[in-house]
Amino acid sequence: MYYIRFLKPPILGQSIASHRIITTLITITSDLGDELFPNDIDITSRIVIEDGRSQEVIHSQRQQWKTWRRVLILKHHVHLPSAQRPMRLLVFAGDDVAFESQMTVAIENLPLILPAWSNLFNARFPTPGRVVLQRRWNLSGRQHLRIKEDGGESIARHIWYFSCFVQLGCVDIVSSNK
Repeated sequence: MYYIRFLKPPILGQSIASHRIITTLITITSDLGDELFPNDIDITSRIVIEDGRSQEVIHSQRQQWKTWRRVLILKHHVHLPSAQRPMRLLVFAGDDVAFESQMTVAIENLPLILPAWSNLFNARFPTPGRVVLQRRWNLSGRQHLRIKEDGGESIARHIWYFSCFVQLGCVDIVSSNK
């Protein structure tokens, strides 16, 4: 299994004409960070405005992850309706159909590459201090799981990954017993 990780938080850059540039740096590695993703694959990134419970995709683009690449710079040239509204950057492997299947998770069908959601940012808080991301899954029924993950290098991240899969396993067991 591989994980999309933000190496730098999304940065809301200066205006160019009527557009803003949102830039970030990602990688795709194994949980220990010792292996890079070994194949070419399309990466989709979306700028999503989040207001409470509603979400609005305001920009989406695809880029190619090349075999054994170390990093990928994502740059979105976006016309923002209001730069004051909170936004997240969502990054996932494949297209929209692949994303929907990655969001519904069970132990027996975990995706090869886990998607990542950035921390919230906007014009007032354009650059979060440290890299924090979210993993989101739709579990059986109408349950949703959102877990924050620190982007730094530490053994705590590996414990975190293990605990996520234990939680997913417990949800599967409870769901199958209903």
